[in-house]
Amino acid sequence: MPKMYVEGIRKVCEDVLRKVGASEQNANIVATHLAEANLLGHDSHGIWRIAQYAEEIKENRLDPKGIPEVVNENNAVAQVRGNRTFGQVVSKFSTELAIEKAKVYGIGLVRMYSLAHTGRLGAWTEMAAKQGMAAVMYSGNVGPGGIAPFGGKEGIMSTNPFSMAYPSSSRYPIVLDFATSTGLASKMPEVLSQRYGENSFSEPWIVNKHGKPSSDISELSDGGAILPMGGLSSGHKGYAMSFMVMLFGALIGNLGNPEKTIVNTQQYNGSSIIAIDLSKFLLLEDILEQTDVITDNIKSTPTMEGFDEVLYPGELEYKTSLERKSKGVPITPGPRWDGIIKIVEDCGLYPDLKRYLFP
Repeated sequence: MPKMYVEGIRKVCEDVLRKVGASEQNANIVATHLAEANLLGHDSHGIWRIAQYAEEIKENRLDPKGIPEVVNENNAVAQVRGNRTFGQVVSKFSTELAIEKAKVYGIGLVRMYSLAHTGRLGAWTEMAAKQGMAAVMYSGNVGPGGIAPFGGKEGIMSTNPFSMAYPSSSRYPIVLDFATSTGLASKMPEVLSQRYGENSFSEPWIVNKHGKPSSDISELSDGGAILPMGGLSSGHKGYAMSFMVMLFGALIGNLGNPEKTIVNTQQYNGSSIIAIDLSKFLLLEDILEQTDVITDNIKSTPTMEGFDEVLYPGELEYKTSLERKSKGVPITPGPRWDGIIKIVEDCGLYPDLKRYLFP
């Protein structure tokens, strides 16, 4: 299996994005984000996405040179219009604004609309955590997204992910970041290959077109839908969380948007980020000390059979980043890698990608 240097991933992404029309600043932000996603082990949100973005630019669904702007602002609250540009660009702009407001008012809430795929949400809450903030982000979508509501058989909902982050003095920031579904369609084949080496899960992750729970992902492309997080046993929790993320992300993000008339058949998305300046309540050093005591206590829990240690949220990504910095990012051969090679060659860049591969 080939492996790429992280900086090579960033360079390839940046050059391809600039070639398909992105401004220098936007290309840099997005490429840095994609490379970091690969570094942390979130490959579904890494280099593979440049093919998607290139197609959206070609179809004029994404403005690669767009600049986000504040359209509504009041003390600790603001609304940002993304002007159809990269979600990473809009999210970075909005997170920085939320942090600025939190430093003044103790809390900052920034809602966003008119933005493309946001990428890894944990990047933005983590950005706030590294500045001593606690942060929460919701990214919701109204309209079909391949996820069935609990008890339903049609994919009328989206993955509706959310993230939370908290600062830590001696560790990688504590970061929670996941979709409210059992998984992502783009991730399922990879997960199956790594865990089981076959085409089905040990328990149902989807519901087929007949409304029957299924563990065979081949039925997903034949009218099936992904179950909410928790599956059959506790999927009502994942579904309810998804519903609320849809409201806190898409609906709040678009509230007051003069360009959006909400009707049942319309599909739209939006995000909201909340930053909380913890130093407004107590000395940050004391807060971080208390956080470390709690984390150490959790990690000292005796492990159950099959586990070597208890991890805190975000620790797995931190460990993965250390390994990939030294050993490179694994690239799974197949259609997605072939797609990367094709778009690179179509752009007239790097006829040979070997220069960015680990020996």
